[in-house]
Amino acid sequence: DIVLTTSGTDARKVFNPGDVILKHDSDTAIGTVKTVDSATQITLTSASGVAITHDDELMHQSPIKIRLGLQY
Repeated sequence: DIVLTTSGTDARKVFNPGDVILKHDSDTAIGTVKTVDSATQITLTSASGVAITHDDELMHQSPIKIRLGLQY
């Protein structure tokens, strides 16, 4: 497992387990989220070995999820 330390936006509000994280400027996959441990720490189950710097912006590969719950 690889641990990423983030800054800026609270990682718990942006990422969820199973999300594939991309490097924004190149759309290169960084890895898959295993856990979001805190506001500034993400653990990846698999990592691609892509070099990232402090200023790199991270994003989801598929950012839109729709969860429906029906009850009748």
